[in-house]
Amino acid sequence: MNYFKQDFSAINMENMKSETSEAVSQMPGGKTSVVNFAGIVKKLNEDTSAEAEQWFRKGRTVSLVVVFWKMVQQFVTVYFVKGSLRYGYMGFMSAVNSSLYQLISYTKYWELKERERGNM
Repeated sequence: MNYFKQDFSAINMENMKSETSEAVSQMPGGKTSVVNFAGIVKKLNEDTSAEAEQWFRKGRTVSLVVVFWKMVQQFVTVYFVKGSLRYGYMGFMSAVNSSLYQLISYTKYWELKERERGNM
């Protein structure tokens, strides 16, 4: 079967909308479980916003060099040390998302600092 030549005309867009709206489900104990990629992105956005606001409130200084180092460190830790390598593409995406967390948090922190300075 050729996976690149599929007929996508039969895709039901209403089903896709309902799937993405239920991207994060509640688990016992108040924890959340991400059930699809839209949920992963949504949670990444929420968590990085909270992290940037926390850095901003504490007046933390963040260097771009340190952010890039943490990105590499986080990718290596998740992909190789924690074993996401075993899960193929989803393991790779998990490691990429973990490393992007650092960069996105920094970018949101930078944006908050620029707004405070009146540059945005």
